Amino acid sequence: MWALSLLVGGTDMYWIPIMAWLGMPPLLLIAGIILAVIPRTRRTGAGILIAVGAGVLIVGGVCVALLTTY
Repeated sequence: MWALSLLVGGTDMYWIPIMAWLGMPPLLLIAGIILAVIPRTRRTGAGILIAVGAGVLIVGGVCVALLTTY
């Protein structure tokens, strides 16, 4: 993470939270799919995928609500 921030923003450490937020959803999707395929961890993978889907719906609803107020 620190090396990526040096490549993107020099010595500025403000890039770390941005990269963490942008990198987390794809990692959760990949981890959820992998866990959903394995029989012993199928419920955990399904829970991760449902949580990601619910998060997208909630954030989308908040975005629409904020846009309609302006």
